[in-house]
Amino acid sequence: MSFARALKQKAPSLIVVWLTGVTLIAGLAAFAGPARAANCSRSGAPTPGDWNIGAFDNEVCTGITIVMDGNLNIAGTGSLTLTNGGLKFVEDTTHTYAIAVSAGGSLTLTGSTVWTEPKLVNPYLKLDVTISGTLTAVGSTFAFPGTIASTSGATVTLSQGSLITRTATDVHKVFFSASGKSAAEEDNDDAPGLTFDGSLVNFYASRVDSLYENNQTGFLGDPRQSIPRSWASISPRPSSGSS
Repeated sequence: MSFARALKQKAPSLIVVWLTGVTLIAGLAAFAGPARAANCSRSGAPTPGDWNIGAFDNEVCTGITIVMDGNLNIAGTGSLTLTNGGLKFVEDTTHTYAIAVSAGGSLTLTGSTVWTEPKLVNPYLKLDVTISGTLTAVGSTFAFPGTIASTSGATVTLSQGSLITRTATDVHKVFFSASGKSAAEEDNDDAPGLTFDGSLVNFYASRVDSLYENNQTGFLGDPRQSIPRSWASISPRPSSGSS
């Protein structure tokens, strides 16, 4: 029997085997979880407890929103890089969390969002972010009330349309008061207060929207808004001739 004739007789069986293989691969892909890098220790599922990224631990998470039911702590020489995803903090009045990046550590966001979840019993919307190392945001958004603070020697860089703004939540519904706008609503309806102390802060084609203010307690002297020019270096967008 010639090879061509044998191949012709076996062709239907080969096609069936090939189709079976393709179907199996497609089925396995359907059961696959959300995309994430091999060295990302968190999935998209809520995980109670703090996420502590230790020294020399370099986490890279891509294409997932990580639900945080605890603090995010990044130690010196540790790093977290989020791409096309985000961090959603789930807090209530008895469980409040924060982000802390130690000196030498780094948090890098690209096309990602950090926010707090409002659809809870007794939700707590504020989030405190303290940067003693490096925070880099590229086309990313911080949308929550609370604070973003950097300490002496830290570097904060926002570029390519990054945004610091208020929560997208209808705060009036969360803190409804029949007597009018409540103190809680007033305190949660703006972007986080900014404190840059002894830090290098770079804003390139980025902005702060809904700058924090509190009409009931007064703007002046509020600890959540302090950008002393004598200590903080604010870099403007580079000119078109800059690299």
